[in-house]
Amino acid sequence: MPIASVNDDRFQFYYEDSGVPPGSDDYTTLVLVHGAVYHGAIFRPMFYFAAGHNLRLVTLNFRDNPGSTPYSATELNALKDGDIEAQKGQIREQGLELAAFITWFIQTEGNLPVEPSERGGPLSGGIAVLGWSMGNLPVLSMLAHADELPIETQRLFEQYLRVLLLFDPPYFVLGGPGPRRSRLVGLSGKGPPDEVVKTFTLWVNGYYEHSPAMLLSLAEIDEVQLDAGVSEQWLQDPPHQTPTICRMTAAQQTECTKPSIFSRLLIPLSDMDSAVCDENARRALMDKTIWPHLRLEFICIQLQYEDSGAPIGSAPYVTLVLVHGAIFHGAIFRAMLVKASVYNLRIVTVNLRNYPGSTPYSDNELNALGEGPRGQKSIFRSQGLELASFIESFIRAENIPPVVFSGEGKSVSGGLAMLGWSMGNIPTLSTLAHADELSAETQAVFNQYLRTLILFDPPDFVLGAPDSYTFSPAFLAQEPTDEVAAEFMLWVSSYYSHSPSLLSSLAEADTAQLVAGTATESIKDPPPHHAPSLTRMSTLEVTECADRKVFAPLVMPLGASDREVYDENIRRALFDKTICPHLNVEFIWCDMSPEMFTHSMWYMYKLQAEARLMNGRTINLRRLKGANHFAHWDQPEATLRFLADLL
Repeated sequence: MPIASVNDDRFQFYYEDSGVPPGSDDYTTLVLVHGAVYHGAIFRPMFYFAAGHNLRLVTLNFRDNPGSTPYSATELNALKDGDIEAQKGQIREQGLELAAFITWFIQTEGNLPVEPSERGGPLSGGIAVLGWSMGNLPVLSMLAHADELPIETQRLFEQYLRVLLLFDPPYFVLGGPGPRRSRLVGLSGKGPPDEVVKTFTLWVNGYYEHSPAMLLSLAEIDEVQLDAGVSEQWLQDPPHQTPTICRMTAAQQTECTKPSIFSRLLIPLSDMDSAVCDENARRALMDKTIWPHLRLEFICIQLQYEDSGAPIGSAPYVTLVLVHGAIFHGAIFRAMLVKASVYNLRIVTVNLRNYPGSTPYSDNELNALGEGPRGQKSIFRSQGLELASFIESFIRAENIPPVVFSGEGKSVSGGLAMLGWSMGNIPTLSTLAHADELSAETQAVFNQYLRTLILFDPPDFVLGAPDSYTFSPAFLAQEPTDEVAAEFMLWVSSYYSHSPSLLSSLAEADTAQLVAGTATESIKDPPPHHAPSLTRMSTLEVTECADRKVFAPLVMPLGASDREVYDENIRRALFDKTICPHLNVEFIWCDMSPEMFTHSMWYMYKLQAEARLMNGRTINLRRLKGANHFAHWDQPEATLRFLADLL
């Protein structure tokens, strides 16, 4: 039994360790701190996947849990007696004991320190600490009382500690007023002990279908709106969303729970004066005197969306999820939403992270884009999995119709199509590229609902085209100032008259013919219908659908990402059809877009041929004649009709 003896051997902690990933010299150690009733064994299923993600997982059982030193009656009474100073003292001790365990583990196990990249951000190694549920109490307390640690320990943590992860903490751990007490099922402690614990575990293990509108505006709503939007009853169906404990065997429940903790420790902790937890959280989060560069992550990603709604009185309709490109976010598609029902479509537009209403990226996430292929792959993967999570949540919340297939296996009604416009193809392709990492339940949902992937006028670099820089305008090599962003918006929304002979024989053209036949300048003195889309937008319209602030920190680093990363991403998405083998892929090229988009179509012919040879996905190539990159803005109904015909 692995035991850590800390604080001059006064306390011991039982822990489990997945071990160093074989052959790795740059792994990160992730220390997992459990919540109430469920101890460290609840994390065991993750151990199998640790090495594959270059992680070393360590779980510890906090005091009063199996293998670790129990609390004395005096310590427990300090929590129950209502004396605020005594309660503060107990929370303080939890944090210092956690720090003592981490110190012991570093010194005993020879962990890797954080290795900074050339750009100064953490790249590899080090230790991350995750608090789950009430496990956030000691994690926050460790940070709140960091000034009381010995100088040697502070310096040691400076070398090793890279991030604290707050994973689904209950409201009282943060010191917040939270929901009504009546909603905290079981925490009154009233009733037969076994029944109280059973009710609590069902409640905390449940899945809850909260109001989608409330979830999307969580940051702006008041307590009354919050109260009205949360669900009080856990789901009874479908089977994979029944309470987790109902899907555990009796042996699994025995291995990872200690029910006696409920009345002995959980009730006293939840009954503490809220001022104690409030002070603890504020000291941890607002005072960065110690470890000022330590990163904190509260695990919760939010994506804002707009929904045209289900067509009224419709037969099974198709849901079309539109993912925007650079600077111009989901509002750029609004003109199509009003006509969606005419074509038996339900249109949903999503704002990606860093765009209005959605969760911003942290500085570390943005820095990863500049740290080479490894960081870039991580961001692409995250974008894909976040979009997959959104789509699955939308399917379940809105009960959209599943796809119906003909006898030949072709989709004929219902289901969901995913469209990436321009750089929006990065997350849509990444969703498919990393579909093998989705849970079996999510894969089953995608197989049942996902019918079409539409690549709508993607830039050439998103396809991994090796010579894409040849077709990029010179101003994109400049410092990404606000003026350059404005120039980009005008360039990308202009009309270009490419050689008709090139356009009619693009599949057979060589590189020299492609370069000679593409227009590098937009149409001079254009007729009104070929004036740049941007110049025909009102100031209000530009404000509503564009955000230039993303240009420097996000758009330019994405565009400069390694072409091999893009190449791997699209090949995994289009050449491997293990997940959603029936998925139809449509590539749409707007033939009056800037030259890099003509290069995209030319390069896509090559990828289409490779996909056929490798028995990959079927890819159809479509030309949208007379359209620029903003076809959905300039010609919304014609574009919508074109898309509806494909579906």
